[in-house]
Amino acid sequence: MRLDISQKLTHFTSGESHEAAFENLCNIIAQREIRGTSTRIRGDYPCVCFTEAPLASLPGGFVNSTAYSQYSPFGIVLDKRYLFDIGARPVIYGPPEEFQILPESMRWRHVKYAPTSSPAVDFTWEREWRLLTNTLRIGPEKTGIVVPNQRWGERIIAAHGRQQNWLIQEYSLILGSCIAEQYKEDFPWKIYVMAHAAH
Repeated sequence: MRLDISQKLTHFTSGESHEAAFENLCNIIAQREIRGTSTRIRGDYPCVCFTEAPLASLPGGFVNSTAYSQYSPFGIVLDKRYLFDIGARPVIYGPPEEFQILPESMRWRHVKYAPTSSPAVDFTWEREWRLLTNTLRIGPEKTGIVVPNQRWGERIIAAHGRQQNWLIQEYSLILGSCIAEQYKEDFPWKIYVMAHAAH
């Protein structure tokens, strides 16, 4: 085990505010899929993007909203080995002219790196991985949820509870309340509160 290397990869949701990013996270959980995007990817390849930065380092770096970061503190975390097995790879940081040198099958991994230009272009701190896909299906057996603090985790669990209660009410109209209650599901996702895990 090393503090500077993570065995997990995290995909962060976007949004103009914490509420918007949280809503996007809830939608991902409800739909059980992360959609690929070609935004900021040269060649318009649809990818799902991740960081391999350890969760403990995220508050002071990757999601540091008071400095340089554009990322929200809400995300989906998956095992790095699983993602590697289905095709995810670390990006290739290099000067723009190397994009054309790469084989077509690898260009989706290229990220511009020009530390000596003015202004300098250096996104290596993102420690980015990508998966070339339009859609990544997820489920609680392989997926965790990242939130900035316990309060946001409790909100997700409470929302799940409200949804289950609504479903049970609907089922009870057809099956009766005793049988309908048997269909109530516990919250299935593991929650990571930035630097430590909770449930």
